Amino acid sequence: DILDRYNSTTMQTVFIAKLKLSQPANPGSLQPSKKMLLIIVSGIISVVFCIIVLFGLFYFDDSVQTVKMLADKTQLPVIGQLEYMPNSSLNIKGLWEGDAQFKSFKDSLRAIRMELNQELGESKILAVTSFSPKEGKSFATVNIAYAYAVINKKVLIIDGNFLSPDLSKQVKTDSLVYIEDFFDTSNLPLQRSEITIIGNKGGDKSVLEISDHQNTLEKLDFLKSQFDLILIETPALVATETSKEWVLYSEKVVGIFEYKSHVTELKKPQLEYLQSLEDKFSGWIFNKVQVDQPKASWFKKS
Repeated sequence: DILDRYNSTTMQTVFIAKLKLSQPANPGSLQPSKKMLLIIVSGIISVVFCIIVLFGLFYFDDSVQTVKMLADKTQLPVIGQLEYMPNSSLNIKGLWEGDAQFKSFKDSLRAIRMELNQELGESKILAVTSFSPKEGKSFATVNIAYAYAVINKKVLIIDGNFLSPDLSKQVKTDSLVYIEDFFDTSNLPLQRSEITIIGNKGGDKSVLEISDHQNTLEKLDFLKSQFDLILIETPALVATETSKEWVLYSEKVVGIFEYKSHVTELKKPQLEYLQSLEDKFSGWIFNKVQVDQPKASWFKKS
């Protein structure tokens, strides 16, 4: 008895952790394990949680993902859509020369050309604008120009985006006429081809700062006598108010709207401005649409 007490005292002294009875064992048969039941319940809870999260993301996602959503959110017509092209340096001429993988893209451009023909009528000056920068105005403008060039139309592109003159940078400087020089010089030679480009020198300026109202009208009238279609790429509407000056001199306006963009509060005043143009605004081109999205079977106007 003394030895047992000594050993017990020694163990309690050596081991710091104290053993504590959690639950006394009850006599009886062994109960079955609940492991599988717990796994099934946890799996059901995980699936329900994922569904709730996905539903929340879908419900609160207000990005524009279809043509119908674009028409509903802006209350403006849509004249077509263009698929997303992963190669930004795509050869536009090669696109129209029989590459089968671009057939859907070409068909979309043909549909847009048909809609624009109905909208333009006798008009020749078409402004291409967008809410935000980098929505694909330059790429869309060049493709629209080529869509008209293949039906033997003489097309002029004016790079009116002074803040981001991407079109001007893509043309060799020794063969490019700048809009600043063209408006300033009375007899500046302009080489006509299937697609002619007038660039700009960049900077924070507007068309009325490089030319007065009457001179601008006269220059544009001269260009109308030389070309079948004049496309003017304007700056983004939310970036500067100077884009509205180009709209003032245009006869029709088309907007570029990027797939999965949002109609934010910042864009609301510019949206109201486009709505105020009424028939002058021809419609949206829904740009950079993912190829796995179903193409809409309707555009424009009820």
